[in-house]
Amino acid sequence: MSCEVSLWARGLQKKYELHDNGFGALVGLMTGRVASRHHWAIRDFDLDARAGDFIGIVGRNGAGKSTLLQIIAGIMPPDSGELTVNGRVAALLELETGFSPDFTGWENVELSAALYGLSSRQIEGRRAAISDFAGLGSYMDRPTRQYSSGMRAKLAFSVCLHVDADIVIVDELFGVGDYRFRQRATERLRQFSERGIVFFVSHSETTVLSLCNRAIFIEGGKKLGDGATKPVFRAYQRTMSRLGGETGMFRESGSATDQIAPAPENQPADRDPPAAPLPSGVDFYKRARPDPAASAGLIDRVELGAADGPPERVYEGGELLVLTVHTDAIDLSDVFVAILLRDGFGQIICARDTLELGDDPASGRGEQVFGAEFEFPLPYLPSGDYGFDVAIGRKDLPGEWLDYLEAAADLAIVSRHISDGLANVAMDEVVITTTVEP
Repeated sequence: MSCEVSLWARGLQKKYELHDNGFGALVGLMTGRVASRHHWAIRDFDLDARAGDFIGIVGRNGAGKSTLLQIIAGIMPPDSGELTVNGRVAALLELETGFSPDFTGWENVELSAALYGLSSRQIEGRRAAISDFAGLGSYMDRPTRQYSSGMRAKLAFSVCLHVDADIVIVDELFGVGDYRFRQRATERLRQFSERGIVFFVSHSETTVLSLCNRAIFIEGGKKLGDGATKPVFRAYQRTMSRLGGETGMFRESGSATDQIAPAPENQPADRDPPAAPLPSGVDFYKRARPDPAASAGLIDRVELGAADGPPERVYEGGELLVLTVHTDAIDLSDVFVAILLRDGFGQIICARDTLELGDDPASGRGEQVFGAEFEFPLPYLPSGDYGFDVAIGRKDLPGEWLDYLEAAADLAIVSRHISDGLANVAMDEVVITTTVEP
């Protein structure tokens, strides 16, 4: 991957002619006659991006997000403006892009990878890695018309991540696939963004805030916000609230973006402002994972079950669970065991570790133990798929893990408590009173 990965755009514009019918469009195409009505999909758009940018593109339907990404990907030329892209672009804009429904998974891998510019030798060398990441097994020998939308997304995404791209574009595709695949995909995109550029389109606040380090707000084809993720997304939400959803036009000046802090004078306008220092302990679990070949291999297996019943996979918030981590011999005076509950996008919901045992001599600290057992009430969370990562780290090595097992135990949560939001709280008592008038 090139160390000079970058994207530069100035004054991009794309206008669609709005003809009354197909005949009028044909006449306009043959004669060059301009339609009486038109729509600006992108207008006066400037953009700078470089390696390390994980950019969330937000805006309502029809704002111009997909048109912008198609221009960046080279699928559609702009009507005017300048665009310079340094690096290979891999765009995952539609599930069927580059796929023939009558071709098998293997044949579509070869077709799609060839469209990205890989040679036959390069494709052959990556077939196994693409198949393993997609996790489709024997379905790779079947025509993709027999695939579900989630299976096609897995295969397309796997190809996209194995073509030596410098810039990856993902448009509203993380709603498909199972928990393990979404977690692997988001983790791979995070790793990729350290060396390349990711453009990610989503209406999900949780996803954008957890993945992206920068956001761009588009409305009516124009860029109304570009900067740190949270203030830009808040500006987008305020605008949508005033517009009442998908109707109306943005006409208020200043109020949508005046809380987006401008970049310092010595910093490019399209870059994030420096992040404020994090309070102590916030990044405690953000450690480097060991290379599989160099892992200490301390974690043997992990078991998850209800405290008062047989192991299940589907639970409700509030249930008492037990997560048992079996390990090789470890000394809790030197190392600790941690569990991290993540959602399907890899966002940490909560985490606990054996450091909370303190200096209790009954805890096994200073002795050889062979694991740890965590008992806890399951948080009230929205229905969906979740999973526990398990890790072992040394207290005197805060930057890395000794061993790390991703998605060591997965579960599904069925909740009747939450219709909106990320979590809920338990109530010990609800008192309902009725006032009777005399």
